[in-house]
Amino acid sequence: MKQLLFSLFFLLAFSSLQAQEICNNGIDDDNDGLVDLNDLVDCNCASSVPSLIPNPSFELMNCCPTSFSQMNCATSWIQASSATSDYLNTCGYVFPACIAAGLVPFPNGNGILGCIFSPGWQEYVGACLTSPMLAGTPYTLQMDIASTPIDNMGNVCNNGIITFGPVNVILYGTTNCANLPFAGSGCPPSPQFVILGQFLYTPVSNWGVITITFTPTVNITGIVIGSPCVLPASYTPPSGCYPYFYFDNLQLNTSTSFNTVSQSGTQCANNIVLTSSIVPTATYQWYLNGVALVGQTNSTLNISTNGFPPGNYTVVVTTSAGCSEASSVVLPSASLVATFTNTTVCVGASTTFIDNSTTASGIITGWSWNFGDPASAPNNTSILQNPSHVFSTAGTYNVTLIVTASNGCTNTIVIQVVVTPMPVPSFTYIQTCAGQTVNFTSTSTATAPSTITSTSWNFGDPASAGNNTSSLTNPVHNFTTLGNYVVTLIVASSAGCSQTITQNISVTIPSVAAFIATAVCTNTPMSFTNQSVNSTVYHWDFGDPMLTNDTSNLLNPIYTFVNSGTFLVSLITNPGPCADTATMSFTINPGPAVAFIAPNVCAGSITSFTDQSTISNGNIASWSWNFGDPLTTNDISSLQNPTYLYTTSGTFNVTLICTS
Repeated sequence: MKQLLFSLFFLLAFSSLQAQEICNNGIDDDNDGLVDLNDLVDCNCASSVPSLIPNPSFELMNCCPTSFSQMNCATSWIQASSATSDYLNTCGYVFPACIAAGLVPFPNGNGILGCIFSPGWQEYVGACLTSPMLAGTPYTLQMDIASTPIDNMGNVCNNGIITFGPVNVILYGTTNCANLPFAGSGCPPSPQFVILGQFLYTPVSNWGVITITFTPTVNITGIVIGSPCVLPASYTPPSGCYPYFYFDNLQLNTSTSFNTVSQSGTQCANNIVLTSSIVPTATYQWYLNGVALVGQTNSTLNISTNGFPPGNYTVVVTTSAGCSEASSVVLPSASLVATFTNTTVCVGASTTFIDNSTTASGIITGWSWNFGDPASAPNNTSILQNPSHVFSTAGTYNVTLIVTASNGCTNTIVIQVVVTPMPVPSFTYIQTCAGQTVNFTSTSTATAPSTITSTSWNFGDPASAGNNTSSLTNPVHNFTTLGNYVVTLIVASSAGCSQTITQNISVTIPSVAAFIATAVCTNTPMSFTNQSVNSTVYHWDFGDPMLTNDTSNLLNPIYTFVNSGTFLVSLITNPGPCADTATMSFTINPGPAVAFIAPNVCAGSITSFTDQSTISNGNIASWSWNFGDPLTTNDISSLQNPTYLYTTSGTFNVTLICTS
């Protein structure tokens, strides 16, 4: 595939042909090392198109230049800015760098102009036209151009190697030629000057032809040629070595005045055909790099079918009025390579895809992405250069990028992208018993084969300054004050995925366990009063070895001891590493075994009650009788063996309470 860059120019009839140099046979007939059109002396067509630019080949001189910066020697030409452009002529002065590059002889005569293209020092050449260019009329400028690096004296630098890249050669215009010259070493000022047209030129150290076609919107009386206002980065030169451009044979006229070569086909389809403008009764001869392609004498030249290589193709059209040339440069096949990189690919996170595609010719104008993730529905595709995509499930996805260049070529790449599960962050924490120090433990996990590779903590305690963060797996933090804190943990996996979790924690004062109770006898409910502080959870153990259900979690429990003895009762507050415990010993004495006897008597007779109660330990200290007589409230006694007179007959419930 090949790309065409067109440049057209007219040349009139072959002049002064020496008999020994035949200009269409591909042979160096006169043995001067110059074949066919490369022999400018023997095989030269002078232009038949009158140029609106005066002295277009710089052959008319006011003086023969003896050094650089002598634009005044070229008749009708103007040093357009304060930065000094140059007139070179083989009659006197030519840059050594120009000679070393083989640019002599010049394409058309003995004189050329030249300019430095460098930020801060941009040189321009200018001229007033012989007649104005009219608004709305298409015009064409054809010119010979070459380039070399030079030092500040015009000598060879950087071994003559060009390191500066493609640049637009700009044609500026002005409605008033009195605007020439302009001040400064920058580009032509606006609005006095407008850009009429431009040509993206790739600098080479041999002569070629460029064509700028344009239609002015106002009448133009003066032109300036040189660099764009903003130069590419490669035009910041090495110290003392500058990008330099040479101009010759500037032909400017209406576009209809020129012979043309047109292109059909594209480099991607490998079907490039060059076609010359048709001139009745004309003959045609095609050349490659100035050397005749013998037998190629039609008005068309099929580059692809004939397998012709890249190069500068020229057609010489000959009529009874003379000859003219038109040229077109066929570049090597443009290499378009699609490629991309991407950021870490994690489930649920946005992944950015970065286009790194390149093209050797033109620019990349289109991107078509398919992320291989149909579950994402319309989000599965994008036409952005650097899109983002969120994969919702783990797995391997085939991501496809198709790039399209300005020349119509496309290239495709498919790269497998592995989407990794997010790590799962989690942690536990325990406040120490001593105060505001908290121990944190990361319990985070990652799906194999990934592992947790980093942890990042933020304790939400900015007052602790540099201690507010940690990268330890299981850190310890001493909080500056009591209160509530939001603790954040970020974990990252070996796959580069990271996830965050936060927890609210409360840093409190440690609990203190305390309680009171009064000992009772067996089989008597005993009340326990909790006097603990800073506690919310309680565990009681009543120390009764005869039972397994002698515990409680109530705040103020009640417990009945059925056996006598000494019992160690304990209260644990906030069970765990920071629990506090209080213990008290209680002696539970046995209660009396209450019993009594009394005979049945008649109403109106005295009944004698005989206490038969016993106690295994200690003595019975008091008796409390209730004779159950509903006719009086005075039916009680505290004697051990009392008597009572029932005035009515009946059955009565007599109660005896003994206290040890």
